[in-house]
Amino acid sequence: MLIEKQLNQDLENRENEFITKSFSIIAIVISISAMLQGLGIIGDNILNGVQALIVLIIYLRISSFKKFNILYLTAIFFSFVIALINLAPYMFSASMMLMIMAILDQNYDIDYRRILLVYVKSCAIVFSVIVIAYYAFNFNNHDVTMWRIDKIIYRKSIGFDQPNVAMMEFLGITFGIFGLITDKKRKLSLILLAIITGIIYTQTVSRTSTILIILSIFLLFILGKKADNFMPKFLSKIVSLTPIFLMGISLYILLHPYSDTLNTILSGRLALYQEYYQTYGVHLLGRDNLENAMFDSGYLQSLLSKGILFASQLMLILTWMGWRLKSMSWKSAILLLAYFSLGFTETALQHFELFFPIVIILGNDIGKYKNEKTFFKKGFRKELKSLICTTNAQQHARNAVI
Repeated sequence: MLIEKQLNQDLENRENEFITKSFSIIAIVISISAMLQGLGIIGDNILNGVQALIVLIIYLRISSFKKFNILYLTAIFFSFVIALINLAPYMFSASMMLMIMAILDQNYDIDYRRILLVYVKSCAIVFSVIVIAYYAFNFNNHDVTMWRIDKIIYRKSIGFDQPNVAMMEFLGITFGIFGLITDKKRKLSLILLAIITGIIYTQTVSRTSTILIILSIFLLFILGKKADNFMPKFLSKIVSLTPIFLMGISLYILLHPYSDTLNTILSGRLALYQEYYQTYGVHLLGRDNLENAMFDSGYLQSLLSKGILFASQLMLILTWMGWRLKSMSWKSAILLLAYFSLGFTETALQHFELFFPIVIILGNDIGKYKNEKTFFKKGFRKELKSLICTTNAQQHARNAVI
């Protein structure tokens, strides 16, 4: 019996190691392909296809020795159907999200920190090479001069297709770093990250990503060690519902008169969204003529460009990211809110360089909760067994005296 238990444990350890290595491969593929997409040189369909193929192969391999929830299998099937109906390969991103979450939900003893470390290192190396090439050789210069509110500003692309893209790629790196920060170096790490963020902002002048990074740093700094503690369950559910709330606000903006002042602050986005809506309307399936249109809202882009079917699916997936957790840490909630909020002013909801580190950190919460629960049960059983033994011993002693 003991030998069989040991063999099962060894098998489980090998499976967890295989899954950890598989996710490390996914981390490298996503980090490199995301940075290359950010350059705007290689076609998105090619890079998205590579990502989807790698994730699918790993999912099928792991499913050969792990049973997955029927709910996930059904959702993945319908996600493939939606992509096929629309004849849109890029819509397989929703299937990738589901497959990654399906694997994490069934395997909570993998090395999350190792996966995040691989992701951050890969992203940081490629990001640094691009930035150095930009300043040393004027590589992929897409600097822009634009009017913002009441003045003309000059924004550097630092090697990427657009200044906002550069800052968004850096945001993905910071998400991974937040997941790696330890108690001993927490304050120092956050301060250094704030300084680096400030330096990059002076070049790109990208507001939304910078605000979200600084706000996340501030909240994590204030929370300190408590950032890794679990928050009340009702608050985690509210955080999880944020995509539905933001989609509701987006629809309100689309269908109601807007403020000229707010439209100016948002660089004319509100007027542009209403023009798209009045020209093309909202449809069940996607619209090819809006796929490459200029959108700065992931919520409205998913609805107007990709259709009601895909937008509804995406909102459910984003909501499920947090809803599926029994307990969510304060850190995870902060990062989820940052991710969802970015989608309100950027087409960022399907960017895997943002999704991946967050879903890994959420997976760590799942593992932490289950391990704590298992530890509590074992501890309770041990104490109960000890109490029973003590009681029996006392009873035997009393019987001996009698």
